[in-house]
Amino acid sequence: MKEIGQILKARREELGYSLSKMSERTKVPLAKLNAIEEGNMAYFKDELTYVKFYVRYYFNSLHLNYEDYKELLSASLDDYTQTSSLKKIEEINESNARVKSRVQNLSSPKTKTEKPKVKKKVKVDIGFVSMFVISVLIVLALIYVFLSSVLPMISKNIDDNKVIVVPDPIVHEDDPVDPDDPVDPVVIELTLTSTGTINYEITGFKADQDITFIIELPNSKSWLSSKVDGVSTINPARGYYEKGDTYTKIVKATDGMLVELYIGYLASPKITVNGIEVRIDDSLVASKNKSSFYFTFKGTTQ
Repeated sequence: MKEIGQILKARREELGYSLSKMSERTKVPLAKLNAIEEGNMAYFKDELTYVKFYVRYYFNSLHLNYEDYKELLSASLDDYTQTSSLKKIEEINESNARVKSRVQNLSSPKTKTEKPKVKKKVKVDIGFVSMFVISVLIVLALIYVFLSSVLPMISKNIDDNKVIVVPDPIVHEDDPVDPDDPVDPVVIELTLTSTGTINYEITGFKADQDITFIIELPNSKSWLSSKVDGVSTINPARGYYEKGDTYTKIVKATDGMLVELYIGYLASPKITVNGIEVRIDDSLVASKNKSSFYFTFKGTTQ
């Protein structure tokens, strides 16, 4: 869960949002978002079945694919459930050990210093004590098997089902109603057209619509920067980005706006605009030189 929290926190900071801002956008209480980013599974101990609901909605709000991290989240929930079960078993074992110790103390002979000549022997039915101890051990073994094997399977099935259908009782005024509702409207008509080797034209957008430019570096590090209408941007910061990093720039679409993306080393980078992949000319990729790419916004839909 800590790894998932780190991914979400890094993405939020990458997009320039504060935790309180994300709470306003998603309608998820600030304390729950903080617990998710900190990987604090114990915070949700009374509502473990709904952790996937909150995490999934947070992923969607940050434009991340929840399905890529679904198995990692399930594994974290299973580990936490199993750890909690083992702690309960340890408590039962400690309690049983104390009972056993008391039984052994009762079975030990005691002498009275006041009357050394009078000796009283406490008779203990060894067979009864043995049967009692064996019975307790058998019960503990059955509890351990149930908690470690059967209960996680039942919990997992319940969790998987409740991710799809959220029961009405958990819906509060400060909680989101539908995890599948996107934060921003998706404009299906958005079109990206190449008008030259490094020039592209974007059409089919609405005024002030959020347009997300993402540069991925799968092969090597590179210097990355961007400009909007000829003015350098500071969010995200320009500089060297390592192999595997992503550079995300979000703008409000306006007619005639020009966005420039600069890549210092063209070792097969990947550029997407609202999920639409930009085809980079093969000659540029083969040269592995630096280059700028220009995106002009033309026309708006009503």
